Amino acid sequence: LPAERLLNTSSSSRRIRMPWWANPVADGGLGDIVDPITLEPLAASDAAPFELPASPPLKTTSDWFDARALAAYLVARGCFVHPISRREISAADCARLDAHLRALGERRICVAAAYEDQSRPNSGTGSAPEAAAHLQALAASLAASLFDPGPPS
Repeated sequence: LPAERLLNTSSSSRRIRMPWWANPVADGGLGDIVDPITLEPLAASDAAPFELPASPPLKTTSDWFDARALAAYLVARGCFVHPISRREISAADCARLDAHLRALGERRICVAAAYEDQSRPNSGTGSAPEAAAHLQALAASLAASLFDPGPPS
């Protein structure tokens, strides 16, 4: 799907660019589907949502996530399962999420590295647990920034 679609808002020739995910489901968008982690409407986001199928090959409303929230959730927990269906998430899923995050300009967190660290047996050097702890701290920081309303106005 294209990143944006044009929407005619009146009989005039004035057009407003809307992201595809802000369109109703019937028009190929996500309508009023909410992110299962943040519980915020995905249509309100200015960042493209990430598709992580709950039960492939079936398509459900539980397939779509705020990519930053999903990355923070997975890395902070260190448990790589789909938040709704509890199916195991693959290394390929993690790499797709990382690519999506990079496309959004997010470079602070690497889900694939956290996945690899949790699946690697401890070599006795202590480096894997330290790396995992560092990634979990980054994820916690990212999650806090997602939910922080900012300074009062």
